[in-house]
Amino acid sequence: MSYRCVRCAALAVLAACAMGAAQPQAEPTTILGTSSMWRFHYALMPAVVRTEAGLQTVDRGTQEGTWLEFPTPLPPEGWQRPEFDDSDWHRKMMMDPDSPFVGHLAMRTRFAVADPAQAEGLTLHVAYRGGIAVYVNGTEIARGHLAEHAAPDHPAEDYPADEPDQARELELAIPAALLRAGVNVLAIEAHRSPQPTAQVRPAEKFVEITAGTCGVTGVRLTAPPGAAAVPNATRPAGLQIWNSAPMQDDYECDYGDPNEPLGPIRIVAPRGGVGSGKVVVGSKDPISGLRAAATGLVRNEGGEIPASAVQVRYALPTVAGPHDVYPGPGAALRFDALDDLPPVEAEVRRPNILPTWGERVAIGGAVVPVWVTVTVPAQVAAGRYTGTLQVMLPSAEPFTVPVHVDVCPWRVPDPADYRMFVDVIQSPESLALHYDVPLWSEEHFALIARSLALLGQVGARATYLPLICNTNLGNDESMVRWVRQADGTWTHDYSILDRYLDLVLEHQGRPSVVCLYVWDTYLEGGLSGRHPGGEEVVQARQEQMQEGPLVSVVDAQGNVTKQALPRYSLPESRALWAPVLREVHRRLEARGLADAMMWGYATDHLPTPEVVEHFQSVFPHVRWVCCAHDAFKTMQIKHVPLGLAIGPYAWGQTMFGLDPSLGRMHGWRSEGLVCHFGRRPWDSSCTTTYRFLAEMNATGMRRGFARLGGDFLTIGTDRRGRAQGRLYGRFPETAWRMLNISAGVLGPGREGAVSTARFEVIREGLQECEARIVIQEALLDARARAVLGEDRAVRLQEFLDGRTRNVYRAVSTLRAGTGSGARCCYSGESWWNWAPVIGSHWFASSGWQDETLRLYEAAAEVEARLSAANVAAP
Repeated sequence: MSYRCVRCAALAVLAACAMGAAQPQAEPTTILGTSSMWRFHYALMPAVVRTEAGLQTVDRGTQEGTWLEFPTPLPPEGWQRPEFDDSDWHRKMMMDPDSPFVGHLAMRTRFAVADPAQAEGLTLHVAYRGGIAVYVNGTEIARGHLAEHAAPDHPAEDYPADEPDQARELELAIPAALLRAGVNVLAIEAHRSPQPTAQVRPAEKFVEITAGTCGVTGVRLTAPPGAAAVPNATRPAGLQIWNSAPMQDDYECDYGDPNEPLGPIRIVAPRGGVGSGKVVVGSKDPISGLRAAATGLVRNEGGEIPASAVQVRYALPTVAGPHDVYPGPGAALRFDALDDLPPVEAEVRRPNILPTWGERVAIGGAVVPVWVTVTVPAQVAAGRYTGTLQVMLPSAEPFTVPVHVDVCPWRVPDPADYRMFVDVIQSPESLALHYDVPLWSEEHFALIARSLALLGQVGARATYLPLICNTNLGNDESMVRWVRQADGTWTHDYSILDRYLDLVLEHQGRPSVVCLYVWDTYLEGGLSGRHPGGEEVVQARQEQMQEGPLVSVVDAQGNVTKQALPRYSLPESRALWAPVLREVHRRLEARGLADAMMWGYATDHLPTPEVVEHFQSVFPHVRWVCCAHDAFKTMQIKHVPLGLAIGPYAWGQTMFGLDPSLGRMHGWRSEGLVCHFGRRPWDSSCTTTYRFLAEMNATGMRRGFARLGGDFLTIGTDRRGRAQGRLYGRFPETAWRMLNISAGVLGPGREGAVSTARFEVIREGLQECEARIVIQEALLDARARAVLGEDRAVRLQEFLDGRTRNVYRAVSTLRAGTGSGARCCYSGESWWNWAPVIGSHWFASSGWQDETLRLYEAAAEVEARLSAANVAAP
């Protein structure tokens, strides 16, 4: 039966029912809608267009984005059936992907029927792009704009040439005979249509594709009054607990589907590594007294992971999500900071959150994600370990959740030994201001130690010692204090610097970069190069530049003020600074850090030759740290080499996103510390952006990532009591515009900075990246490759190439609209600039945990074969 026949027949039945009613009917009850919780699977395919020669892949006009030509797997056969396990599919309210590269969309949700005999008259309305087929409990009941028996990758009907934006809708009655008592499954399958030719437009360097032709834009299942169908269109009453995968972001709008069973928390981790999973507790009402406890984990074949290695934490709503997810004024908050302490009361921040997209109505509630993080002992045997998490509340029976941990045979190196360079910056003054403790007090140093220990978990290898005030990092004081003597000379107090360095070594680990922060843009050279910004910035720099570097001065009573010393270019400045620099060097040398010492911090604006000479005259071989748009252009400042070069771009070079079919890049092999700064990975960006920070650089041209904010916690509140403001870029004279730090990956806990959901996926992403390097390094080494055998080497390379494309997909917007949007999708050059909402949704439903398991197993196999052949790892 054609689409039009289906719709007409359905409408005729509905009209007949309406004519038979003598009295006006009550409004139907919404059973399912766009605000219901759905499970999604995306299959990506190259965009196609209809030509005179037939169906053709859209020529993008560039080799960038070649990875888009490789389709991703379709959902498993039988996915429409009620018994199909969709627990690893992406879970969210309905959202139209609007992507030209989504070729097939599978979506499922559930609704309950008390008595099928009393469930006559259910009506489904679907608005969609492309063509669809609709299933109830595995049986197809209708399709629209889609040929009978069309294969999953077969396109839907073309859009009319004169109506490329044609609205497509389907309305039909649900046959009561297909319903069953209890839980029922509604499944919708969408196929893409070929791109309307009007929506494929050549641009300067690439082709813009403005239409998404596969998706569902609206759904509504209704029942007449009195029907025995239970509404499942928004947050239900009562307390709920539901599963949420580690790559699933959690929002205050989220709720559990009461028809979906609670499954186990699944975690995949290597030996010696970490892995996380979670469940979420929610209610329409505030939640008080929640706490959770985890057991140890045991393996059926023998072996255990003690309960002391299982950490339970509670996520806090501390960041906003990407605008695409819950758009509109006052967008829904995302749960990010992970506190060891449960909330005293989880509040209902806003009862109603009204997005601006479609018919979604997000009802707020109290939500508490409960995280389980397992630190796997290095010596345990590989295999599945099981235990339980018990979630307890005073007002309800405890919830018991199974915990499954798949321990992989590969042993991850200690973070201090990672091949990828990591720079996450700690901010002492942010902690003092956020927690309202005296600067450099015992309470303050305890907070600093806590933050540094977290940075050590990702192997952060840089530390910053501000020797001047008012830097771009927002420090109001210098770590060396200047003390004026009665005769006008200076002595110096190094106690703060000493204490800080000792804490770094004890908690973070031994850094390979110790940046003495001695220059910033309010000093000589600060108005050179690129435009510094607005009038306020220029004026502030001009005023301060006439004076000189600001330092902390302490008087006899212990009062600390700021004073400008002579400009670096003046002869008297060298006499003032040389003793300080030598003493700092001596203290670094005593701790084995002299070789790590570097000057900083240059940016798009460079210190003058006189300033550079000022410092090189004291230590000629010390290099500089620079973060600039063109930091990679010359790799030096006034003929002095850079020790750490950081930047977002490399003009004229492909840094990221090269498809393996065109060549492979191995950033982890780069000589020197040449690192990437993603200038806009906002706190609100998607989880995949953070998970693949390391691997994007390893498969690109960079040794790692740098200048990522750590504990830059919010300072103060606005009129509505919302947290706002951070210290980076605090002073106009040292605002770096687009090179300001734009994110902080640690969050505000009650007793100090804590990890975040984003920080945890960075940890896991680094582990995966190190496993990848083990495999790739063996494939690049002739002797190791010979031990593996060519057939196995080819299979391993194919696996890595497929993973590379998956990483690119996961951090892509998968939208190729007008302007920079198309370049962002095709190119790897701007993956950090735009929230990859659709890419992250695709990844969440891609079976990524199974791929992670295969990655770790492959790394273990490579190491085992090399060890058996007595061949040292390259």
